[in-house]
Amino acid sequence: MEVLRFHLRYTPATIIIDYRSKDEQEERRKVLEFQNFQNENDIDLLARLVLNRCSDLFEGKASLQAQLVSLIKRLKNPSLPLDYSKIDLNVYDLSKLTKEQIDTVKTLMDDTFKKNRITKNDKGFVYDKKVDFDSIPKEASDWDD
Repeated sequence: MEVLRFHLRYTPATIIIDYRSKDEQEERRKVLEFQNFQNENDIDLLARLVLNRCSDLFEGKASLQAQLVSLIKRLKNPSLPLDYSKIDLNVYDLSKLTKEQIDTVKTLMDDTFKKNRITKNDKGFVYDKKVDFDSIPKEASDWDD
């Protein structure tokens, strides 16, 4: 079977899967509606239940399985971007995230820090670097009032 596309419906929480079997040319649709979804805290458990229920669609397809988990997370928090790496930490309100989402964002922040840090073994390392911040143009800010 070949998964063609996923659809999300937020009310009620539903994932719709369009697929085609190998011997048929006709498209089919599987509708998975989640009862009491707001009470479900374990997204991975819910994903495993869906994968077991639709094993013929997802068997051996890791990228589709990852996409399904991402969609379930999206159903849980519709305001969250699908790709965590595109979160603008200066704009996005992190106080609205769940603990799992905050952990993911913190991991992203740690990875960004590790990628940008300069250690004493790096080329261009200066031990006691001094920077004149007065020469940098200042941006207007509410803090300055």
